[in-house]
Amino acid sequence: MKKAIIIVLRFVRINKELVRAMLRSNKRYLRIYMHSLKFIRPEVAIDSKIRTKAHIVDKSIHSLPFQRGRGVSNAIFLKSLLSTQNLPDSVKVRNWAENILNLYEKKQEQPDLEVYENLHYENYPSILEVLKTRVSVRNFKRLKPELTDLNKAVEVALTAPSSCHRQPAFFYHIRKDEQIKAARSCIAGSTGFTYDNIPVITVVSADIRSYSPRDGETYIVDTALAAENYVLGLRLLGIGSTIMNWAHANNAQITKLKQLCKIPAHEEIITTVAIGYPEKLPLKPSSTSAESRSIAVE
Repeated sequence: MKKAIIIVLRFVRINKELVRAMLRSNKRYLRIYMHSLKFIRPEVAIDSKIRTKAHIVDKSIHSLPFQRGRGVSNAIFLKSLLSTQNLPDSVKVRNWAENILNLYEKKQEQPDLEVYENLHYENYPSILEVLKTRVSVRNFKRLKPELTDLNKAVEVALTAPSSCHRQPAFFYHIRKDEQIKAARSCIAGSTGFTYDNIPVITVVSADIRSYSPRDGETYIVDTALAAENYVLGLRLLGIGSTIMNWAHANNAQITKLKQLCKIPAHEEIITTVAIGYPEKLPLKPSSTSAESRSIAVE
C-alpha cells in the first residue's frame, strides 16, 4: 500500500501540468452539466430552443421520401415555444421559425408541395482564391477597423454550420488600448506582433446552455467553424487577422478576460483573434498536399 502511495505521489509531481489540465477539464464539464440542467427550464435560452426545434422540423419537411407526421412532436414543442410570453429578442429567428412551422403544416396537407430551391451550384474562382490566400497577419497599421465592418464579418461567421442550428458563437470586440493591454496579459498567443501593435482583439465564446456533457466537445467544434468563417469574412473586407493561442490560459486568465468582456457564466471562451489592416503581408506558409490528406476509404 505504501509503495502504491509513493508511486502516485511521484506521478503527481512529474505530471503536475497533466493533473491541472484534468482538473480544469472536469471543472469545465461540471459547468456544462450545470448549465444544461438550467437549459431544461422553459424560460431559459428560448431563442436557442426555437432555433434547434425549428431546425429539426425543417429537416422533416425536406426529408426524402417525405413522410406525413414525421417531426410532429417537435412541431408541437416549437408551437408552444413561439406562444410563450417570454419571447426571444431576435425577431429574425422567430419569423424564420414561424415560417418553418407554417410550411410544415402546409406540407402535411399537401405532401407534393415543392419546398426545394432550384439546383444552381456554381464555381467561384475568385472566392476560392480569397480562401487560399488568407494568411495570419501580425504586421498591422495603427488604424482600427470600424465596428460596422466587424459586424459584417460576424454575419459571415453566423452562416457557418452548427449542430442542430444551435449557433453558440458570440464575438466580443476589444478596441480600447488599455483594455487590449489587459486582454493581452491573459493570451499566450498575443506575442510577435510588429511594434507590439494589435488594433482590435475579438474574443470568441460559446453559449454552452444548449449542450450537455453527452455532446462532448461539440460546442467547441460549432464555435470553431464560426471563428473560421469570421476570419474569412475579415479577409473579404481587406482586414487581416491571426487566431491566437488560447489553450494555455489558466483559470485566473480565463476569469480576468471574461470579466473584462462581461462574458456571462453560461459562455466559455473558445479562442481569441487579433485584427487590423495589414502593413505587410507575410508569405503564405506551405500547406500539406491535398493528395496526402485526402484519403478514399475502400
